[in-house]
Amino acid sequence: MLRSKHTLILSLLTAALIAALTAFYSANTSSAQEQREQRARPRRTISEMRYYPKTVIPPVKIHGLKVKGKDVELSTMFEEGNKRLEKPVREEAQFDEDDDFLEHATFEVSNRSDKPVEFIEFAVKLYTEEGVKKRSFDYAFFIYYGMLRPDGTRDILNPGDTVTVSISDAMAAQNYQPLFDELRKIAPQTVRVGIHINRLIFKDYSSWDFDGTFTPSKKSKESPYEKRQSRFKKAGKQPKQVATTKPAKTSPYSFLFSASPTAC
Repeated sequence: MLRSKHTLILSLLTAALIAALTAFYSANTSSAQEQREQRARPRRTISEMRYYPKTVIPPVKIHGLKVKGKDVELSTMFEEGNKRLEKPVREEAQFDEDDDFLEHATFEVSNRSDKPVEFIEFAVKLYTEEGVKKRSFDYAFFIYYGMLRPDGTRDILNPGDTVTVSISDAMAAQNYQPLFDELRKIAPQTVRVGIHINRLIFKDYSSWDFDGTFTPSKKSKESPYEKRQSRFKKAGKQPKQVATTKPAKTSPYSFLFSASPTAC
């Protein structure tokens, strides 16, 4: 009887030891795999691209960058003194994240002008390590704030107001699946993302462009954006999203696809 009891205790202790060793091995294997995956992931950064002169203050401010809900420092690209990316990226601005990081990125836009803003076109440019070396992006697309709804209304960004822009939501609003397909192809190799305002249109139809140029209102009945839309409608076509790695010869935004350092 006593011997059976000792045998039972020994069996239980052996089983407990095996379970502990198995758990320990599993935890270490999982941790090692996570470390390998983390080392394999490139360090990434998201930057505001500044093509306008140092003396120009844009009418809206891009700030409050988050990736998967975590605060990320917004670095800068191509501004005065950094036109050839001489400025090193701060360690605090780099982050480790999965390949879908851009689909979970948001940023805030604040109107610091004295006029309501009715439309903003943002350019988003993706760079691989090779692209950074060449100072030439590998992929680019547009996202929009203030797109017209089917009922003819749109959001207005009034002076002093702030809105949160979700890159994924803005892409989805265009109902253009190839955008996501192409993004997911290039995202694993992407180490740097550049964002800038391509064109901003005020409610009075005056506008501000990426290079700091302000164009006064022509007192038209249609905004420049609505004119662009109506041209397509008259031709019986739908405006297409520009998202390509090659220049679009007929695009009014062909400067976005130049390989020269000053237009990257």
